[in-house]
Amino acid sequence: MEPKYIVKRADLEYNIRVLRNLAKGKVIWGVVKGNGYGLGMVPYARFLTAQGVALLAVSTAAEAAALLQALPALRVEGVFTHLSDAANAKCTALQYRRFTEGVRILQEAGIDTGLRHVCASTAFLRYPEMHLDAVRLGSALLGRLSVPDTLGLERIGWLEAQVTELKTLPAGWPVGYTSGVGVTEETNALRLRDRLRRVLHAGRRLLRADGLTVLVNGCRCPVRGVVGATAIEADVTDVPCAVGDTARIEVRPKFVDSAVPREYR
Repeated sequence: MEPKYIVKRADLEYNIRVLRNLAKGKVIWGVVKGNGYGLGMVPYARFLTAQGVALLAVSTAAEAAALLQALPALRVEGVFTHLSDAANAKCTALQYRRFTEGVRILQEAGIDTGLRHVCASTAFLRYPEMHLDAVRLGSALLGRLSVPDTLGLERIGWLEAQVTELKTLPAGWPVGYTSGVGVTEETNALRLRDRLRRVLHAGRRLLRADGLTVLVNGCRCPVRGVVGATAIEADVTDVPCAVGDTARIEVRPKFVDSAVPREYR
């Protein structure tokens, strides 16, 4: 089985409902830049529009062209700014004032500015007074915020791969890419062969085993050693599993290569 990234539809629907209630009637822009935050730009855009999120935000002309080609009913509208440092209230207030002044000048000149929006996910949660006509939600929809989550959002997505090997290793046996780590005692280990080095393109820190786990038959198992180009090893001592079982890796979708299929369940 080739690896695939799983998107649970029910969790996404739940996040949309929670955030829509918090928006209190403000229009929500679904941010689908960066391959739909890793969820696949076109399938994610189709999912959002099916859920009534009819306005979609991208960051490049190429993304806009691809989206317009896939969803020809879309059109371009609205004026916005991106708050560069939403954690800095003073800087944000200044930028907001400058934006609203610019909008006023345009409107006084008879120019229709369309929907005004300045808040992305972090600003949406911090500054309700700046919601204006619409808000742009990206990381909030995925339940993967850069600020504390006080809403109880669901974290969207996980990577699935198949267990291809299962071995008992003696104490001291090297595991992982470059064999740089040895197990400290007799250990049952599984191997997932799934091009993980290409799949998880998040840099060396993520590709080390520190803190990385896989979920096998409901049990969380620590990865041992460095993730290699073709395989990943995890400690499944005392965990019932067999070759062919499905392992689940909790990872942000934007860290998963766009060539890996996205499956909406």
